[in-house]
Amino acid sequence: MEHEYETAYIKAALILSHHLEPHTSFSSFLRAICTFSGRKYKYDPAQRVDTVIYHDEKEFMTSKNSKWQRGRRIVSYLTEVFRATQIQ
Repeated sequence: MEHEYETAYIKAALILSHHLEPHTSFSSFLRAICTFSGRKYKYDPAQRVDTVIYHDEKEFMTSKNSKWQRGRRIVSYLTEVFRATQIQ
């Protein structure tokens, strides 16, 4: 189940680092990944996590739930990695 969250966290970090448009839907993002990797797209539970990150942003940013705290750390770390990549 953790990989489901990580896909949504990667999308969030790409948006925060300006590598991805903010209004890109999760299904479009996932379809692009699937096409790039040669896999068939199918609904992914990470779409639910993406909804929490963007539509319930306050809950995601303030929740004391360990999965959302971990998510915030992952998004923050990946955002910095993607920003550093953009500079080089």
